[in-house]
Amino acid sequence: MHILLPKWCALTACLLTISVLSSHVLAVNNSQGDFASDLAPIMSDGELCRVPDSSKSQSQAVWLQSLYGNSFSAPLWTDAERYDALLAALADLKWDGLDPDMYGLLQLEEWRAIGSNNSETLACRDLLASTAYLAALYHLQFGLLDRSDIAPLWRLAEDESNGAEAMSLDDLGVVARSGLQNITAAIDRARPKSPAYRQLRSAYKIWHHQYRDVIWPNLPPGPLLRPGMEDARVSILRQRLIPLINGVDQQIVRHSYSADHYDAELVEMVKNFQARHRLKVDGVVGPETRDALNLSQSFREEQLQINLERMRWLEREFSPTLLLVDIAGAQASFTRDGQIVWQGRVQVGTARRPTPTLRSSVSYLTFSPTWTVPPTIYRQDKLPEIRRDITYLAKNRLRVLDPDGRELNPASIDWQNPGPVKLRQDPGPGNALGLVVFRFPNPFSVFLHDTPNQSLFASHRRTYSSGCVRVEGAKQLADELFAGATQETHNAINEALIKKQTRNIALPSSVPILMDYWTAVALEDGRVEFRPDVYRRDEELVAALKVQQRTIINSLLTELSPEEHPAMR
Repeated sequence: MHILLPKWCALTACLLTISVLSSHVLAVNNSQGDFASDLAPIMSDGELCRVPDSSKSQSQAVWLQSLYGNSFSAPLWTDAERYDALLAALADLKWDGLDPDMYGLLQLEEWRAIGSNNSETLACRDLLASTAYLAALYHLQFGLLDRSDIAPLWRLAEDESNGAEAMSLDDLGVVARSGLQNITAAIDRARPKSPAYRQLRSAYKIWHHQYRDVIWPNLPPGPLLRPGMEDARVSILRQRLIPLINGVDQQIVRHSYSADHYDAELVEMVKNFQARHRLKVDGVVGPETRDALNLSQSFREEQLQINLERMRWLEREFSPTLLLVDIAGAQASFTRDGQIVWQGRVQVGTARRPTPTLRSSVSYLTFSPTWTVPPTIYRQDKLPEIRRDITYLAKNRLRVLDPDGRELNPASIDWQNPGPVKLRQDPGPGNALGLVVFRFPNPFSVFLHDTPNQSLFASHRRTYSSGCVRVEGAKQLADELFAGATQETHNAINEALIKKQTRNIALPSSVPILMDYWTAVALEDGRVEFRPDVYRRDEELVAALKVQQRTIINSLLTELSPEEHPAMR
């Protein structure tokens, strides 16, 4: 469940009843022994501190009790240094893609140096600071959104091997209490440990400061812009790309070229842009490149925010040994005991037949596989080809079988109404599955496999499959998965490949596989790579993140009028 942040005490009303003390000491006249009694009515009556009913839920009550200790004997935020560390940590959440306003940062800052004889007001402030602290830890560990609602990940039920170490929901209060001595470190420990998250967080901060004051002009439509052309849009293209050059005086650069000439230096700038946006790197500005150029700074910033959220979801799925398929990036890697031992390009599903997100376990591989054409591909792809030309079957080495597996004569079949037949391709290098298939349980009938279509790996956007994942260097990946297997197992693999005999061979131990989707990463040089959102998932996630943040912020801004506040009664 999510922590819903409290509605804050009405600041105007509270300010009428308090006095300012030294900035070195935030608290005040109530003794530690009285804190529990001051807190009790607030915990039981939302009107006293505008704490919503969700704060009385079983989980959050447990977290608060673990944070304060069973007796709630003393406030936690009377020390100025600790309080200031909390404010700084909450402000720094911006670079995690989390709006600090969700945690009531402005209200906490206004309350920083407030003292009062009204013990309820002090208890209220302490409770609100604690709730913000717990919420920050929770969101960094588990995400702001519930993934199952917006981007569900299918998981193998018996897969108990969860990834990175993370606090459990029950332990959140205990972890929070242990971090009180160093709030900055506690917040940072709650962040995902993966280099991908840390690098993207840093890159987001740099990206924001670099482009926040830059105006990106819109490139109008028109014919393809090719190197060497003269076109009025070239000057707009140059204005759009010059801000991407760090440390260059933009005015000097702009005036040192012929305005309308698409020269060699600008071509290189376009190619650099295309490479970092996973576009075809040819220097030609066509519809794809123009669309990417015309996406606004605000959209790109939101894209960075949602991918930080995705990586918070991902953190709990990682494990030291993992076969990871980056769907949007169309690449895969195999990590053994925390070290990457294999990387390769992959081909993934088209927008019409997307590759699913899932976490499962690879238990065996099929060498020299046959390929039984799946029903969807049979109906939508193969059957139209056969109807146009029956020799398509022989050219692609496809045999026609009845439901019992008996081979049929293709010429004897009415292909306008073929009935319950199926197509099967024999093993061999030309087989659609290539030399090897990586098998894992899932309800989507997808798997990883080799492919004879090796030339497609050179494409910039490798979305060609019907949902399965085609792997470049599949045999090398298989060798890594079978590292440490017996000689007998290796002999069986070689025999299956040489004799083209289909054989399933179990791995020495099952390997977790994670297939997931994210559209922005930080490169080694610190710059951001934006991937095309081929499955159009970013817009929905951006909208969901905005709604959740707006809901929380609006709840914080709902205040009682001064005459309604309990402290004034």
